[in-house]
Amino acid sequence: MIAIYGQGELPALWEPPRQYAVTLQQLDALSEQLQKQQTALRNQLESFEASGMLEQSTRLKLKKLIAHLEKELQQLAKDTDKIMVAYHQDMLANLTTIPGLGKKTATVLIMITGGFSRFSNYKQLSAYVGLSPRIYESGSSVRGKARICKMGMGRIRALLYLCSWSAKRCNQGCQLLYDRLVAKGKSKRLALIAVANKLIKQAFAIATTHTVYDKNYLNNSCF
Repeated sequence: MIAIYGQGELPALWEPPRQYAVTLQQLDALSEQLQKQQTALRNQLESFEASGMLEQSTRLKLKKLIAHLEKELQQLAKDTDKIMVAYHQDMLANLTTIPGLGKKTATVLIMITGGFSRFSNYKQLSAYVGLSPRIYESGSSVRGKARICKMGMGRIRALLYLCSWSAKRCNQGCQLLYDRLVAKGKSKRLALIAVANKLIKQAFAIATTHTVYDKNYLNNSCF
């Protein structure tokens, strides 16, 4: 079946990622795991302290572990920044001009898109991330609320959702979109998801045209 599909649809040939891109993804995955460990240790320390029976030696061990993980996370961030500067410095700088889109989210977007070279339009990227709206309905009798398709990358989806809270206040295009949807009776959560999609659209336009964010292009179809 896969062979028949390939013969009929002629999909683009797969190309192996460049080594620096693989390294970036590995550094990001390691960073995520260390952050989880650090959070678990902090929660453990808080739990022990709440018991009122935490020995000083145990407290010191936990704090030492937490400090060690923080040091490792800082080094991973420096290693990531070094690679980004070497290969995507201008793109990262351009993306961070988008109000509401932070450096971390911009970095992860560059990672998963191979410098925005893996997708031909922002809709493909949105679907890959898992922010494409999906309507659950059957015929004319069963209709459901619009929900996002969860077939995507949970971490970047979460980062974009967090960015949407800031973007709906400081990004003019996102603010207008959010207010318009809420005024139409859409839930705030759905409006924030739409804002996250808007950020993807803006990021794709800026990365692929090598420009910076300009609010005067508000009515431009790319923004």
